[in-house]
Amino acid sequence: MEASHPFDWFLFMHPEQERHVVADYAGPAKLSGVTGSGKTSIAVKRAVRLARKYPADKILVLSLNRALCEFISEIVDHACGSDAALRERIEVSSLFSVCQTLLREFEPKNSKIYSDVTWGLEEHKDEIYREFYRCLSNVRDAEVLRPMHRLLTSQSIDAEKYISEEFDWIRSALPQERRGEYAAILRQGRGYKIAEHHRPAILEGLAGWERKMSAVGVVDYMGVVTAVARHIDVIAPRYRSIIVDEAQDFGSVELSIIRKLVAADENDLFLCGDAAQHILPKHQSFEAAGIDVKGRSSRIVRNYRNSREILRIAHQVLTQNLSESHFEQGELEISDPELSYRSGAEPLLLEANSLSMEIAAAIELLDANDEIAQRRGASHSGCIAIVGYSGFEVQQYGREIGIPVLDGASKFLHGSRFLSDLEQTKGYEFDTMVIVNCAQGQLPPSGAPEQEIFRNASEFYVAMTRAKSQLVLSFSGIVCKWLATLGLQVSQWSDVVDTDVLPELGIPGFLQEFPDAENLDLGNLTGTEFVFTPYARGLEADLQEKLEDLVDGRGMVQAGTQRRLKWRNIGSLRDDLQTGVGGALWGPVARGVLQDRLKEAALGLRPSIRSRPARKRSSISTQTKASIEPLEKALSDRDTTLSDGLEGLDLTTREMMILHSMHIKTPQEFLLASDASLSKHLTKAVIAALRDRARKIESRRTIEIPTEIDLSVANFPMHILTVLRRMGVKRISDLKRFSKNDLWSQTQLRSGDVQAILAFCRGQGVELKDL
Repeated sequence: MEASHPFDWFLFMHPEQERHVVADYAGPAKLSGVTGSGKTSIAVKRAVRLARKYPADKILVLSLNRALCEFISEIVDHACGSDAALRERIEVSSLFSVCQTLLREFEPKNSKIYSDVTWGLEEHKDEIYREFYRCLSNVRDAEVLRPMHRLLTSQSIDAEKYISEEFDWIRSALPQERRGEYAAILRQGRGYKIAEHHRPAILEGLAGWERKMSAVGVVDYMGVVTAVARHIDVIAPRYRSIIVDEAQDFGSVELSIIRKLVAADENDLFLCGDAAQHILPKHQSFEAAGIDVKGRSSRIVRNYRNSREILRIAHQVLTQNLSESHFEQGELEISDPELSYRSGAEPLLLEANSLSMEIAAAIELLDANDEIAQRRGASHSGCIAIVGYSGFEVQQYGREIGIPVLDGASKFLHGSRFLSDLEQTKGYEFDTMVIVNCAQGQLPPSGAPEQEIFRNASEFYVAMTRAKSQLVLSFSGIVCKWLATLGLQVSQWSDVVDTDVLPELGIPGFLQEFPDAENLDLGNLTGTEFVFTPYARGLEADLQEKLEDLVDGRGMVQAGTQRRLKWRNIGSLRDDLQTGVGGALWGPVARGVLQDRLKEAALGLRPSIRSRPARKRSSISTQTKASIEPLEKALSDRDTTLSDGLEGLDLTTREMMILHSMHIKTPQEFLLASDASLSKHLTKAVIAALRDRARKIESRRTIEIPTEIDLSVANFPMHILTVLRRMGVKRISDLKRFSKNDLWSQTQLRSGDVQAILAFCRGQGVELKDL
């Protein structure tokens, strides 16, 4: 079925699905369905039916994922059509938003606290958690977690992330007044065993994290739930019926809140879920929440979304990584590929030279598929999921390259292509689904505990099964073991799209390792700072403790002998170990381990999220082979003593690595970079000296870049190039035909986009009509 509107297919009901739409239940009911069985479609159609059945009452469609709620809301708009009164009776909301509303009533003085972004500072809670966990702002509450951190790190687990998830698990299982039970509770869904003697410290750390959030005026999702749970006895019913989508993601405490929001009655609660998509570390018990679905549970086992070919790949990944935790909710159903209604193209496994190329090629593919669909008079939707990055990191990157991200802020109908992390894809479906960065060390993630890899497999399974027609899996480097074992043929991205014409979009940045540190060179870290980095994973707990003690930020030399007793930073320790100095304090085994690990760390600079909204790049970077030839010819006529590279800046090796990690490869790009982004890595004195050298180099350049060359050389983001090409701009000189007003009138260009175009014109000597 090829639909002219993207939601026509979504709302088309098979008789098996329609049965659950029209059914009436004497109390709470549960629908378990495999991926692609139409649970969200059923939820929407059921909400519309109940809104008609109870015209004086309000119906709530509830989900955990705010991005998914935005999507469902648009489907409800379409399903209700022109019946505004009907639409008014259906509320679509995330539990986070519902809890915020309740807290504005119960705690009006604290209304600004209950946001996941700090008021005034605009800091995301992920940044604040890192600051808390690493004790970076003179608040030492998290030091109580250090023994647990060392234990997890010694087993190559990302301790910072795991303990954050443990905080969520505790808050999903127990209201605040019952947290003492955590000391001996069975940790359902958590495969890694935490001994009882460590649990009081974790509870103390959680209390410290809650104090930190309160102090800076921020709260995370489970913090909002915890706050509402304190008022559980005064919550009164306010909906006639509640329909819960993705019910497997709600913990016991959340479910108890939902139970209070609706009175016990016919059709009061309808919960749709799929245990195979259970990816969040939470405790779930319907019984503990006061929800009884006995005799009112049903299942759907047929997949209506995916082709058999897509399902076979997803099915293999999931079944090879099943765990007992998958069965703890009692109703695990996995899509049988042979029960799919249709066949389609085989999924593609494509290789690229870099993650940057993967992303640019994926965008090119989505654009091509969208154009084909438009020629047919049909719609097309596509998503690029980036493995190995958090939702926050993908959001920042999406803003940089001008592509909407599935974060609840993007309207589904206001675009045909989206970015996402793996988690946020849940509940959606796309004609084309591209998953990039499926490389070794990313799937499964290197910091995940082996006992809980099933959760990562579920997340990957969910993302793969978002594809209706085409699934593309992409990697650079070495393909991940999950895909390597499937026997898929590896092709090149260049076989699918023209990789010679791709723009340089860079890659997402990681959350800053140390937000308050001016210099992020790993060699300048203390031992305490180093043990928080990925390079400490696998080091024995006592060796981590020794690093913290002996690499203390000050250093110490024995009087008289000048023998080193302590080191100021990791770099000084590395240098001494290479020359044999101070080895006796560490012992031969530890010395060898440290030397190997510090060598890895010395080459391990990772790009961090920058404060700038967009990267600045040279207008002469490598682009289309055909269009760059005139530019290369012009540049070849320069004085050969001048270089487009960074050689003339006389950089140290470390400075060169930092600038390349920031995609700065010419003196011009260095001058365009902001002090804010550079000062995260370099001292002010170094920045000033390098800027002076860069200005001298640029002042000696006399050649003009010719304007009769292809526009792609300008290296604008893809969305700017698309708008300009629709305006008829093919060469740089074509910009002369337009005025500033012409640019401002283009609704798809943001203010920053227009400013970037004007700045480029000024830099290249292109005069617009009104300049």
